[in-house]
Amino acid sequence: MQAKNDPAAEFRHNLAEKIRNIRHERNLTTLKMAYITDTQQSTISKIERGENTLFELYHRVISNLGLFTKDIVGSDLYSIKPLPDQPTKTALDKAQKLGCEAASLAHNLDPLLSHFEKLAQILGTDAGESETDTTSPILISLGERVRAVREERGLTQVELASVTNMGRRTLHVIENGVRNPSMDTLIRIGEALMVPLDEFLPDGDHPNSRINLSVRLSKLRALSASTPTIRGIIFLLESLKDDQ
Repeated sequence: MQAKNDPAAEFRHNLAEKIRNIRHERNLTTLKMAYITDTQQSTISKIERGENTLFELYHRVISNLGLFTKDIVGSDLYSIKPLPDQPTKTALDKAQKLGCEAASLAHNLDPLLSHFEKLAQILGTDAGESETDTTSPILISLGERVRAVREERGLTQVELASVTNMGRRTLHVIENGVRNPSMDTLIRIGEALMVPLDEFLPDGDHPNSRINLSVRLSKLRALSASTPTIRGIIFLLESLKDDQ
């Protein structure tokens, strides 16, 4: 299917029409609709006016109404492309086992890393920037999915940020689950990655669906990437012991 000129505008129009029709069919006021969907009356009014909606609010509304994204868009908003073939189950299970072992090792190093952070504070050095995660599980899941598909497409954060015309920092916080993006932003990401919009919604997915396998692979890659850091800490400790 050919991409539309403005898939975000089409999505907002379809969503507004769907919510308005449901409300009229059930003879509900915007206030009652807000109660049913666990949102604010102003949220329902904005949706029905075709305004941009935050992802978490959108997910809450359609979940409480028993809807799916396919009920909103009807068909693909833009051109899509299948993800690469998944690894064999044997290879994935073997990688998963190794990943769990690596995760256990990293967990055991947590007290050590805490000491390094305290050392950095004493020495007046910067131990690195960290984000406080106060977001909901749905945003964390969204971030994992965006990162997984981006990696499956072979794109860096910088490359995807450039294609979607957003800052790399914005994409970074979305992937880390500490930013609640608007649906317009998510549609731009989905269009750039050529992935259906409903792939970013985890509800009802089978654990072995292609998108969830992508998430598993992404987490394994992250553990793999942490190996040089672990090796570097061990090397540092050994060198300090040799100096004594």
